Amino acid sequence: VVAENTAGQRSPPAMLALDVRPEVFPPLGEEMAPGAPQWAEEPVLILGPTSEGGPHFGDYDPGTWLQALLLWHDSGTEKGAAPALASAIDVVCHFRRPGSSDPHEVVLAKRVASSRLQVALPAHVPMSLRLVVHNETASRDTNVLDGETPRPPAPKVQSEPLLQMLSESSEQLRPVWEIWSRGSPDGQPPRWRPLPEELQNVLEAMWLEGQRKVAFEVQQPASGEATNILTGGRYELVFGDDRQVQHSLRRAGSQWRSNARRVVLDANGEDASAPMVAVEDQCVVCMERRRTHAFMHQETGDGHLAVCGGCAEAYRIEAVVGGAPRHVRLCPMCRRTFTSVQRIYQ
Repeated sequence: VVAENTAGQRSPPAMLALDVRPEVFPPLGEEMAPGAPQWAEEPVLILGPTSEGGPHFGDYDPGTWLQALLLWHDSGTEKGAAPALASAIDVVCHFRRPGSSDPHEVVLAKRVASSRLQVALPAHVPMSLRLVVHNETASRDTNVLDGETPRPPAPKVQSEPLLQMLSESSEQLRPVWEIWSRGSPDGQPPRWRPLPEELQNVLEAMWLEGQRKVAFEVQQPASGEATNILTGGRYELVFGDDRQVQHSLRRAGSQWRSNARRVVLDANGEDASAPMVAVEDQCVVCMERRRTHAFMHQETGDGHLAVCGGCAEAYRIEAVVGGAPRHVRLCPMCRRTFTSVQRIYQ
C-alpha cells in the first residue's frame, strides 16, 4: 500500500495484511444456500441386468446386478418443468449385506451436475439412497493452520431417503417391520403384526443408515377410528444385529416391551427375504447363499467353487490380517492351501 498526498508526494510502500474469515459475513439472501434436492416422481427406472464386469459399487458382489437410472431435481423445480440443478450432487448409498449385521456406506458418484445417474444396483440388498449437495469447502476446511480453531462441519443438505430392494427379476421388494402382539382388540391369538405404515420407511432408513435406535410418538386414535396396534405414547425401537440380539420395542414410562423383526415381502405379500438356492448350489460356509467364488490352487491349476461373495470376503480379510486359524487358511472343500479366491461367472 502506497499513500499519496495532494502535492504528489508518496510514502514508502507498506504491507497490509487482511485476515478475512468467510463465516463472519452472512450470506447475501437465502438464495445463496442450496436447497435440498428431491427425487423425481418416478425416481428409479430399471434397464435390465448388467453385463459382466460392469460398474459395481462397494466392492461387493451378490451375484446379480441390475442396471438402473436414478432421476431427481432441485427442490425449487416446479412440477412439469425441466429439471435443473443449482449445485453438484453426491449420490450416497447406505446398505446392508445379506447375512451381515454391519451397515455399509458407499458414494455412487460425486459432483454430478446433471439430474440423472446410471448405476448398477445389487439384487436382494436393502439400500437407502440419498442425494447430498456437494460441499466444495469441506476439503479446504480440513487444512487448518497452526493456532487456528477449526470450524464445525456444515450440516449436510440432503434429500429424503429413497429405499430400494430389488429381486433378480427387477421386482420391487417391500421390507416390513413387525412386533410380536400378545393380544389384540379383535381377539386374535398372539402373532406377528406390522407396525403402522407411516413408521415403516423411517425405521427402514434408520436401520440401513446405522442408527442404534429410533424414537417415535404414536397419537392416540380418535373415537370412531380404527384401533392402532400401538396405544398412544412415546416408543423406542432398539435395533439388534439379526443374529444374537433381536430387535426390541419399548414404551417410554412403562414396563411394556415387545420383540420386533424385519421381514421382506414380494408384490403378493409372500416372504421374499432371500432367493431359493438348491442344496447343491449353497455356500458351504453359511449354507444360505449361492456359491459364486472358488478357491484356486496353483500347484494343480484348478479350483473349488465353494462360497458366496460375503464368505469369500471374510476369507480375504483373514488372509490380509494374518495369523488366522488354520481352517481359514485352507480350502473348505479339500483342506489344501489356496493362492486366491476368484469370482466365477456361470
